[in-house]
Amino acid sequence: MNIVVHDYGGYPFIYDLSLGLSEQNHNVIHIFSSASGSPNGVFPSNQNLRIIDLGELNKKVNKSNFFKRFIQEYQYGRKLVKTLGHFSSDIVLSANTPLLAQIQLAFFCKRKNIRFLFWLQDLLSIAAKNVIKEKIPILGNIIGALFFQIERKALLLSNHCIIISEEFKEFVLKCGVDNNNITVIHNWSQIDSISITPKRNSFAEEYNIQKTFNLVYTGTLGMKQNPDILLKIAKSYKHDNNFKLIVIANGIGNTYLKKYCKDNNLDNIICLPLQPYEKLSEILGCADLLIATLTSASSEYCVPSKILTYFCSGKCTLLIMPQSNPAAKLVSSNNLGFVVSPDDFDSIKSQIDYCLENPQVLFDKGQNARKYAEDNFNKRTIVKLFLEVI
Repeated sequence: MNIVVHDYGGYPFIYDLSLGLSEQNHNVIHIFSSASGSPNGVFPSNQNLRIIDLGELNKKVNKSNFFKRFIQEYQYGRKLVKTLGHFSSDIVLSANTPLLAQIQLAFFCKRKNIRFLFWLQDLLSIAAKNVIKEKIPILGNIIGALFFQIERKALLLSNHCIIISEEFKEFVLKCGVDNNNITVIHNWSQIDSISITPKRNSFAEEYNIQKTFNLVYTGTLGMKQNPDILLKIAKSYKHDNNFKLIVIANGIGNTYLKKYCKDNNLDNIICLPLQPYEKLSEILGCADLLIATLTSASSEYCVPSKILTYFCSGKCTLLIMPQSNPAAKLVSSNNLGFVVSPDDFDSIKSQIDYCLENPQVLFDKGQNARKYAEDNFNKRTIVKLFLEVI
């Protein structure tokens, strides 16, 4: 089969799927955008796998200006459809795609009689409504309603919808998609590329954090990831010379933290841009505790996948998000870490205090996390699940 895997964000685990499909002798074109602002991986091609970066010569998407962002995302959709017009495709699988691009892709596949699979990673219409509503209340409701209709139409145009969590099914059914056209396939991470690494490694030595207690955050840090919580944590431990918060991220949240630390001489946070993917094992290895955060509002439409990479490192994870989030349920039910509400800072502080004093508990939960990854992140098994839907 000729398969196009489109992943606007350029996430390594989705490349992993493309690679796995190509190893099954399918001809695969993997398309992503390095201008999306998401963490991109390294994507080698092979005889059956072609890589296309549609953002290579473009400016980064302006996520701080809604209207400029929407224009850029619409233009990206036009570029995507034009690119696909040069190829003969049997199937298009599209994930993490802005709705103004996804709807164009859905109509294109309908016109060309190409099987289109909508891989639903986030509920983007709810996200747009909530984010814009915070700044422009009336406009937020209007744009949210418009984006819901766009997302609904794209879902209805798809031949099948893949969702990453059972909790998303209610939304998809509400959009009118037949239950028989919905499949749950949970996200995963590239376990083969994340090794368990000693705390004393070259990255830790470079930043002199091999002996401190390190709370580590990696990945995208926008406002929905609640950077204020990270700042509050750092400020509450500013007199503890043994404590470091390491933030390795892209997004406006990281810029915000850097500026605050510089302006207020807060020196127990190390803020760095995203590092080369090859360094990720060392970065995670220097952590005593890994952290992922979401605001209560964003938990309604977002399931953070960064924690799946955390699991591969064999480290304990602290989730600061509502217990109702699917990621929180996963961590709690499998004893992989701790979950605390973002609206209860006293409990957050108490939980971190507990972690500082109980390294064996962190080790045990980290072992559970690695075992979970080994049991659930097998590429061959995952490729088989997708082929059953395709």
